[in-house]
Amino acid sequence: MLVTVTAAVSLLEPSQRAALRPALLGAVTYTSNWWQALAQQSYFSRFGPPPVFQHLWSLAVEEQFYLIWPLLLAAILVMVRRPAARALFAWGGALASALVAVVIYSPGADPSLVYYGTDTHASALMVGAALAITWPLASVAAAAGKTRRALDVAGTTGLLILAWAMWHLGGSDPVLYPYGLVLAAAASGGLILAAAAPGRIGSLLSCKPLRWLGIRSYGVYLWHCRSSRSAPAWRHARLRRLPPG
Repeated sequence: MLVTVTAAVSLLEPSQRAALRPALLGAVTYTSNWWQALAQQSYFSRFGPPPVFQHLWSLAVEEQFYLIWPLLLAAILVMVRRPAARALFAWGGALASALVAVVIYSPGADPSLVYYGTDTHASALMVGAALAITWPLASVAAAAGKTRRALDVAGTTGLLILAWAMWHLGGSDPVLYPYGLVLAAAASGGLILAAAAPGRIGSLLSCKPLRWLGIRSYGVYLWHCRSSRSAPAWRHARLRRLPPG
């Protein structure tokens, strides 16, 4: 994807050549989010085509988390013996990330720094880590009776909340920082728990079309987001005339 897009941009979008090298460096080092934040590239700008590889900011957040969290987890496992206390560290990390977002976010200002930041956007990843410690996969997969039904309720609720959030919340919406992000993280956690359990939600999400898409979702994200953000200049000019939302 990096090779193809670099070649295409060099030939078809010469106005973006100057920004191509630092964007490519950020992409291959998984630091796109911080490079875009420090370069003051607004994620919510409506003027002109978006910067090259802008959509890779989220992958950068994930990769940085994959490097840092295992080290912290190893230290926690060594120093803390009680499972409940171990989970508390993870839940505390999710709360700390949400609090950082509250502190950094300035109402009325461009929220790109909050949106790009690993520290502010780690709340969802930490919620997932906390759930994995609190309810190990083996116990969730063996759920039965009332527990299985409760997980189905949690999954259904999470699915409805995510659908509502995708329809009503935008990246520049003040309620997103951090309440919307935390709400979406909790909803996703409930849906993931239900998907791992032998209930109705798990059966629904195990159907062949969804499994087929899930296996390819990483590549779909890389290519679709890049192509959808590479519209011609006339289209972006047209979009500027549309009302927010």
